[in-house]
Parts: sequence; C-alpha cells; structure tokens
Amino acid sequence: MASIIGVETLQHTNGTTALSVNSSGKVILDQVGAGEFYRTGTFVPHWSSGNVTVPYETNVFTNASYEVQVGSYLRIGDLVTANINLKIDYSATAYANGGATGQQLTVYGLPFKVKNVSTYTPMSDTVYFNFSAQGWSSYNVVGYGSSNNKILVLNSSNTNGSVAPLNTNHVFHGTQAHDSQVIVQITYETDEA
Repeated sequence: MASIIGVETLQHTNGTTALSVNSSGKVILDQVGAGEFYRTGTFVPHWSSGNVTVPYETNVFTNASYEVQVGSYLRIGDLVTANINLKIDYSATAYANGGATGQQLTVYGLPFKVKNVSTYTPMSDTVYFNFSAQGWSSYNVVGYGSSNNKILVLNSSNTNGSVAPLNTNHVFHGTQAHDSQVIVQITYETDEA
C-alpha cells in the first residue's frame, strides 16, 4: 500500500529535521538520540567488581562459570528497559581478571549507558535471587543504575536493617556446592545514541 502522505521527514520551521522515516518504514526521532525510536535487542551481561582488570567492566568470573548469561532490552526513545538473567554453575566457576572472594559485585553490560546526571540513580524492580544454599534466604536484593555507566549496582538488606553491596561470596562460595541465580529488570533513561 502506498503512503497516504508521502513524507520522509518532518522539519521544524528553522530547518532542523525532527522526524524521519527510514527505508524500512521505521520512525527516527532525530532530536532524541540517533537511531530508531523503537528498538529491541539482546546483550551479554556479566558479574564485575572494582578490583578486576578494568574496574566494574571486566568479568570477575571465567566465561565457563555461567550456566545462564542473558540480557534483552526494549528501547523507546531515550527510555530503556533491560532484563538480566545470570546463573553461576558452581561446578565450573572460577575467578578471572583479578576476581577473588569478598569483592563487591556489579552487573556490567547494560545495552546503553545510564543517563549522565550525577543525581540520577534509577532503581531496579525487585530482584529474584537464589542464594538460599548460602544462607542468604532472609535477604532482600535491590539494584540501581550508575550514572554514565553500563552498570547495575546490587545491594542486599537483611532483617536487622543493615544494607551492604552484593559481593562475590553471595554468588560463589567455595565451601557450599550450589548454583546461584539473579533475575532483574531495570528501566532507565539514556543519553547515549
């Protein structure tokens, strides 16, 4: 079916292109970052820490350590919803790149950087976690995005009201044979194209 209007771009009276339609018929909002207005995709998240080769970016475990390592996203304009599922295979887990017991953990690999505003810390939804074999069953885990980074910081709070960052002992502990899993979703703004 042919276009009713036949317009490929809409411009402001000052000549700035505000909207265009690419050859696939997808809308591009030129003033809301570069790229399609509506996008979906996948990414590969991993556990990281501040003590690895590239702090908060390099994988704290070997690639063979993961049983599940999946990320998917939906982006509409500058609003991103990312879904993360990480599961460690205890029998294959090993530290890498300077990773060690007792290090603070972050999830690295969000598909786009969190908006670059120092006071912007978007919260995740409730985190599903399976660390019960470690004795963490009474803990609540919550997360937030780190400004101008592709990082999700996870903190745990327990019944006595204390809050602490998740650390490598929560995910992998050499004295108890179990797999651990985290599933979380975060919606945040980005200023990345």
